[in-house]
Amino acid sequence: MATTKQKEGLYGSLREHYTADGRFALPQRKELLQLLELRYTPEEAQLALSIPVIGQGRISLEDLAERTGKGEAELRGMLDSLLAKGVLYMERRRDDGREVYCLWDFFYSLYTPLFGDGLIDDTKRKVTELREKMWDAGTSYLMYPSTYPFARIMPYEPTLDPAAEVAPYERYSYYVNNAQAICVVACGCRMSIDHCNEPVYVCIHFDRQAEYWIKHRRGRALTKEEALQLIEDSVRGGLVVTGANDQEMPLVFCLCCRDCCVILRPFIENFNTNSFARSNFMPHWDLEKCRVCNTCLRACPVGAIGRHVAHDEGGRDHQMVMPERCIGCGVCSAVCPRGAITLNSVRDVVPEPTRKQAVAKHVAERIW
Repeated sequence: MATTKQKEGLYGSLREHYTADGRFALPQRKELLQLLELRYTPEEAQLALSIPVIGQGRISLEDLAERTGKGEAELRGMLDSLLAKGVLYMERRRDDGREVYCLWDFFYSLYTPLFGDGLIDDTKRKVTELREKMWDAGTSYLMYPSTYPFARIMPYEPTLDPAAEVAPYERYSYYVNNAQAICVVACGCRMSIDHCNEPVYVCIHFDRQAEYWIKHRRGRALTKEEALQLIEDSVRGGLVVTGANDQEMPLVFCLCCRDCCVILRPFIENFNTNSFARSNFMPHWDLEKCRVCNTCLRACPVGAIGRHVAHDEGGRDHQMVMPERCIGCGVCSAVCPRGAITLNSVRDVVPEPTRKQAVAKHVAERIW
């Protein structure tokens, strides 16, 4: 039986292991150590120290056995337990089909990897309680420490200006149509804090991650048509499409709400602009079509739309957008009953070509 001091040393080492690549910092708080203890037994924590964190590589069962001195049968049982807990990710290598493993990012593992199976229990409720305590103490800033974010807003495609040049990385349909496998799982944000009445099964995963979710965590396979319809229905319902801030095939599209989302909340609550990159588009109103019904104003997930009240005799009210708050999601254009809103290109910010380059830029532009 490990002593309290030994446990603190072990979980402290695991905390450092999670931050070795410099992408994030983890606070030295008692809640963090409590979270690690909830997620890992001491034996599992010791094993986790030999498993790379996602982004640092993968390790096979055979290599892990050699590294730890444990038998493969014992290791497989421990790895299966970690997979079920949502702290471990597994995929098959492209070259030889061998199963390889890595740990999810710590902060991310407290959301969809834990709750994506759609199940709730007392341990998950305790994780949420501790996670939200850390959030209230400022964790959201540690989660988004760079001026180059990992997430990017994807604009609503049907209302994009037809005259605009739209790059493939700005079209969610491009990625859906090029996916080899697609599945949907429960939103970890909505499942855990439940501050809204929005649909729960809206986290869309692609390719190898889809295979992981379907095999290990109750993911439901989708056709390309079903995925596109889910996105259409979700945006019309007020949700925001977020993807990766690079040009590679994304691992996941999140359909985010204003009340629960770990990506949008920092911006909405604290105007933290580092949690995502805005799209290159903003809404434009056709004043001949617009009847100033305020549907767009009420639907905007970030409160970027206002009503400009006429102050000249004979003038008329009109909708206005606050550029500093608009994220370019297009929810306003999706809900407009008269089709009066077009998304116009207003900038040309190009994300990094690869995920590896995006990580390098994220680390290089860390500000805390």
